Amino acid sequence: MTYFDFKGLSTEAMVGKVLILVGFLLKIVGAIVIFGGIVPVSSVSMTFGLAPFAWVLTGALTAFGLLAIAGIIVLWKATRKLKRGDLQGAAIFALVAAFLPPVGLELIGAILLLISPECKGAVPKEAKLPAKKK
Repeated sequence: MTYFDFKGLSTEAMVGKVLILVGFLLKIVGAIVIFGGIVPVSSVSMTFGLAPFAWVLTGALTAFGLLAIAGIIVLWKATRKLKRGDLQGAAIFALVAAFLPPVGLELIGAILLLISPECKGAVPKEAKLPAKKK
């Protein structure tokens, strides 16, 4: 199965799958932009004599960038689940990745996957409790 195998999928699942893949690419671009901004921010701050501010801002951008890399790793796991055809697992990983910076399209994609008919059939029915004995 490939990423772009849309045969037999509902519209919600197709759009959700595409949004997760686009969100993955945008999250990579976001991490590159975050890490690319560390050197200019610190050098400009040092030029204007704001050395303590430079270290704080550089540390904050580094922490933000590391969270972005964690989001990329989790979203990569979601794309692997998409490739295997596990839509519900991919939606759960995409939901986790959506709350790691930078927030992207994967949140909408995960919600669309979860409301698609393919995932609704995968959710187990509520277990019936045994009747109480009198």
